[in-house]
Amino acid sequence: MKSAFERDTLYTILVKIPTTICVLIYMILLTRLLGPEGNGVYTLIITNIQIASLLLSFGSKSSTTFFSAKKKLPIDKILGLTILFLGIAISLMSLLLLLTHLNIAHLRSVFLPSRYTETFFFVFILFMFLFKNLFRVYHSLFTGLTHFKELNAYHLISHLVQVVVIGGLYFYCQYSEFQCSMSVVFLWILLIEFLNSGIFTFLFFKKIPFRVNYQISIQEDLIPFLKYGIKGYGYNLGEYINKRLDVWLIEIYKGTAVLGQYGLATQVSNFVLELIRPINVVLFPYLTKMEKEKGAVLFCKIFRVYVIFYLFFAASVWLTADKVIPFVFGVAFLDSIFPMKLLVIAVVFAGTRNILSIYNKAYERQRFSLIGTYLGLIATIILGFWWVPLYGIIGAAYVSLVAYGMTALFMFVTLLPHLKQPLYLLFIPQKSDWIWLKMNIQQLMKKNI
Repeated sequence: MKSAFERDTLYTILVKIPTTICVLIYMILLTRLLGPEGNGVYTLIITNIQIASLLLSFGSKSSTTFFSAKKKLPIDKILGLTILFLGIAISLMSLLLLLTHLNIAHLRSVFLPSRYTETFFFVFILFMFLFKNLFRVYHSLFTGLTHFKELNAYHLISHLVQVVVIGGLYFYCQYSEFQCSMSVVFLWILLIEFLNSGIFTFLFFKKIPFRVNYQISIQEDLIPFLKYGIKGYGYNLGEYINKRLDVWLIEIYKGTAVLGQYGLATQVSNFVLELIRPINVVLFPYLTKMEKEKGAVLFCKIFRVYVIFYLFFAASVWLTADKVIPFVFGVAFLDSIFPMKLLVIAVVFAGTRNILSIYNKAYERQRFSLIGTYLGLIATIILGFWWVPLYGIIGAAYVSLVAYGMTALFMFVTLLPHLKQPLYLLFIPQKSDWIWLKMNIQQLMKKNI
């Protein structure tokens, strides 16, 4: 069990290096193509798609991963349940977008800024919602079944596709007289999502036998599946609103151009946050199968890595942002620098919260994650409506810093009695960490030579 976890983790880390470079290049090119105004619109749309995905999935993603990892249901029934919830989500989203487009109950301003309510943008949202939720289905199944080799291959290929397609558009626009409007960029984003969905679908049918069982018992299958998902549903929803309420407030009080500045700050901080996220993906299915004592030892090792990693990157961004941002993204984004510095500090707390949440999910302690998240959400709501109108994107960054800090602190304090490990093991690197890392990298390199 442990060797399998180490192997999958190291493969994931090795693949993460080129994918990280691709993500960075894609983010730079896309931001330059869109500019502050376009980046603000894109940030708002993606935020709304993500919150809709959370609301309409009813926690089915975490249930799919958990039930696949634990083998609590046959895979054909898990596929049946997953397809059922995917169909419900797409149907509800289509209905919601139709009502929004018709402006029933004045819903248009919820999804889009007032100047961008053309039919094209609603179609863009619907297809992006479809592609993102299809990705969630495949990702949760591959994670639960620990098919990390294929999952890592997809991540590498999909990010290469992003760079090639958007890079081609960027250089064509730079060296021709073609006017690259926001709508054109959005069309190319849809093309990327379409291609990547096709790649993931191919890998899915190649690796997982597509046998679907719709003979689902309400008492034995549906209710346990839904019950587990609902446990994490409140946490995920609260976490996301906590993370993205600032986006809505900035758009309301300051407009899309200012939101574009803040959008870049959040994109860079999220980039740092996502660098180590694949370890979360690998860690969860293995922790669910481990006894608590063994799981606690493994968790301490991973937690130490997290703390060192996030502190290092937060310091790096803080020290280099003043020079790097105007050079890479252009002087149009100078106002994003100080909020970005604040947000990378917040990322240290957010990353800590994420790894603590994985432990709580694995050992069915979601109530602690839920309470901590909603403490942070209360702080976000109170401080957000106070500081964002007064201080704009700097106030929003301070709100995130306070909220993430409160959530991480609560989850950490409530974890210690359950973990039953010395406090120093969570923060002080051990000699065995470097030996373990060196040994496994050497073994991995020998297998690939």
